[in-house]
Amino acid sequence: MPLLDYFLDYFAITRGEAKKQMSPWTRKILQAYNWPGNVRELKNLIEQLILFSSTSGTIEPQHIPGEIQAEMYPGFHTHDYAKLANALRMLEKNLVGDALKRTQWNKTHASQELGISRASLNNKIAEFDIQPNNPTSEDGV
Repeated sequence: MPLLDYFLDYFAITRGEAKKQMSPWTRKILQAYNWPGNVRELKNLIEQLILFSSTSGTIEPQHIPGEIQAEMYPGFHTHDYAKLANALRMLEKNLVGDALKRTQWNKTHASQELGISRASLNNKIAEFDIQPNNPTSEDGV
């Protein structure tokens, strides 16, 4: 998504700071988002993410506001998960399930999309007990 890098560069220059990096998972999440507010919404979000990640050089999925995660994953509500580890686990399960759906369970393509090895994908499928046509969220995988 070229606009992500454009806004990361833009805010680095305007703020006089080093350019923030964005983790591959964060990029995947933002690329999957619908962007109803288009470019303006993306620009505002990138600025927010830079502020939220002020102590880190890398923007991670946990920096993404809960309302965006909730819109992307209707079964995911941050108040339902008391611990960060549980919330990240649920998000990871949804990301893996969504990638498998988008690729029609082509594990090679899904693993490439997620930026992980095929072996890691198989481990995550087993860990989360994700199966074709077996619901893992409100709309299933």
